[in-house]
Amino acid sequence: MMEQRLENAFAEAEAIVMNSHSALSVQILSTSQSRGSPAGFFFLKKILMYVVHNGSVTLNGTTASNLLSQLTAELVGYFLFYPPLITAERKCPK
Repeated sequence: MMEQRLENAFAEAEAIVMNSHSALSVQILSTSQSRGSPAGFFFLKKILMYVVHNGSVTLNGTTASNLLSQLTAELVGYFLFYPPLITAERKCPK
């Protein structure tokens, strides 16, 4: 379910940035959720670690992050059903 939502977000970003559509797919590696209360406000923090593939090629984190960052937080939130607070990238060991 979440993989499909991310794929839709990446497809939208690709359509906006490159005016094209390819077979981007998302593989979620892990998810976690924790509670927080900055400045007295209660919220749930969700962390998704995922990999984006274009066919058999894996996009590096910078490319995937740059592509997704072309969308507004509101638009990404529309696809994921909650807005992102931070978009980060991390190198994964091979």
